[in-house]
Amino acid sequence: MHDGFVLLKRERDLNDKERLLLDGWTKNYSELGAVYRLKEGFYGILYEGPSNPQTAIAAYEAWNEAVVPEVRNAYSDLIRAFTNWRPWIINYF
Repeated sequence: MHDGFVLLKRERDLNDKERLLLDGWTKNYSELGAVYRLKEGFYGILYEGPSNPQTAIAAYEAWNEAVVPEVRNAYSDLIRAFTNWRPWIINYF
């Protein structure tokens, strides 16, 4: 497996070697670390988080505010999709 694939895996699914690789990547490239933490945060909202629409909205808004300007471009498509499909996504919760 190429080292970069570690960034695609969920943090909870990493083995010890992959955690070490991830730690190296995120410490040497701070923006990459920010993007990875945001990815994990968004997945946390969708798959492990809120159980009702109000909590889901609050969690998403907190996540959206945490997207720093330096990496906002990496998440622009996701933010736009969530905004456009918000009623249907919130119905999921």
